[in-house]
Amino acid sequence: MPKELRLKARSLLWRSLIALAALATASCQGPSPDWNGTWKLNPAKSDIPGPTFTVSITPDGEYQTTNEVTSGSYRCDGKEYPLEHQTAVAETKSCTQRGATALELINRKNGIKTLTVQWELSPDGKMLTVKATSLSGDGSTRPWVSQYLRVSGSTGFAGGWRNTNPLVHVPPIWQIRLGNHRLQYAFPGRSQYADVALDGSDATVRGTGTPVGSSIAFKELSPRDLSMTKKLDGQVLSIGYLQITADGRSLTESYWSPERPNEKAVLVYEKQ
Repeated sequence: MPKELRLKARSLLWRSLIALAALATASCQGPSPDWNGTWKLNPAKSDIPGPTFTVSITPDGEYQTTNEVTSGSYRCDGKEYPLEHQTAVAETKSCTQRGATALELINRKNGIKTLTVQWELSPDGKMLTVKATSLSGDGSTRPWVSQYLRVSGSTGFAGGWRNTNPLVHVPPIWQIRLGNHRLQYAFPGRSQYADVALDGSDATVRGTGTPVGSSIAFKELSPRDLSMTKKLDGQVLSIGYLQITADGRSLTESYWSPERPNEKAVLVYEKQ
């Protein structure tokens, strides 16, 4: 090989070795300390797209309700009907008619009540108010009220419904602490917390109103990027990423359902 080519090859080799060394050094740095702190949701920069759930009713009165986690057929006769859950958990729903424009629904998981819900239609049928109380495994409860705007259908409960405030269930304050290649976080307003190794393994999520069997996994991709997987009873609900900006002042959570990758939710938090 001519001397000039040997020199070029040696130069390319050294550049490759330097690049690999830099990459190895970056990967050994661990997550940036900028993750530490209290973060506040910026609603103006955040969004959760897509309809929230759909309802269809057959001519003989059978309801079919579908959302991102469950689907099921039932009648409003007070009896329990099984839900077609993404997980193997035995979950049922019962429905009772409380008037021409009002329903009461109760979910049970393995025979234990987990959710009570009241539906009420507005007089013009364009708005659905949902008053619910979720019950966690530790006996704590979390009440909430949401309003849904009709996006399809014309009368009654049948149609597609979108939450008028899709961020209503997103905790506004997020506290994060790093240590020993683990990320500990808490949503103080919901008393929800987790201690997660940054190696992609599942960690249990605990807290008021948190469904039993909830877990989350983080894996470090770079000092400022983490992959994220949320599961319920071992089945994937969403996948996504956590990223913080170079100045450490902004944190973005992006996630989506594996079945609907084009409907990506984006939550932006700012350091306090």
